[in-house]
Amino acid sequence: MDVLLWVLFGVLPAASSGPYAVELTGLAAGSAQISATFPRGDGTFARVVTPALTVAQGTTAVLRLDPARPVLEQDGVVTELSPETITP
Repeated sequence: MDVLLWVLFGVLPAASSGPYAVELTGLAAGSAQISATFPRGDGTFARVVTPALTVAQGTTAVLRLDPARPVLEQDGVVTELSPETITP
């Protein structure tokens, strides 16, 4: 069985208060999970983890990182995410 593993890491060195969007396009059939931490604008950070995503080649998922309402959009379905608050 062939396993394709991609690990992606990104940093915004001068982040504003958002909102942000991360768009992922499937390169092959498989599954993925996304974790993101972003500033809320009040000195704290929000961390979200998506449920496991099933992807096919060419499908797209968008993680919208709005401090007020982070959501995942995939195949026309919008899933609200419950962020964890992180205080530095």
